[in-house]
Amino acid sequence: MASKITLGDEDVSRIRAQFQTLDLNGDGTITVTEMRKALSDAGQDYTMKDVQRMVKKADKNGDGQVAWEEFLEMMAEHLGREGVKYVEGKEATPDEYDQAMQAFKMFDKNSDGMIDVHELKEAMKDLQLEQDPAKVEQLFKDLDKDGNGSIDYVEFGRLLGI
Repeated sequence: MASKITLGDEDVSRIRAQFQTLDLNGDGTITVTEMRKALSDAGQDYTMKDVQRMVKKADKNGDGQVAWEEFLEMMAEHLGREGVKYVEGKEATPDEYDQAMQAFKMFDKNSDGMIDVHELKEAMKDLQLEQDPAKVEQLFKDLDKDGNGSIDYVEFGRLLGI
């Protein structure tokens, strides 16, 4: 069990302001849609699946939304382990995470947060890596764990070992 983190009034005020920024309709909860829009507006590049995982992790009562108390608890935990990022439960340093995001963006040619087989083939050719179409298609199938026809950041992270 995680140890309790004590926050000062200034931290709580800052976290409350962040919560209010994310709570776009002001109803006291943050939905997946609100979280994704706010992150996107802030220039953060997260897939819908990543945002759903964030909300699910913070959503302690299972109602599909993040209430103020849940958000505060999540942020307190985050402040307690700043400097380490997690991708599918695996730790990555901020540098490793940033490098992985840069690599992902090189493959994500249309910047939609997903890599399709054509983008993978094009990136592999551009980077002078594997160019055999059959091998690239097999790599794509191996990485596309959920079988939805595209590789998201988490699936791509497996290729990089994070």
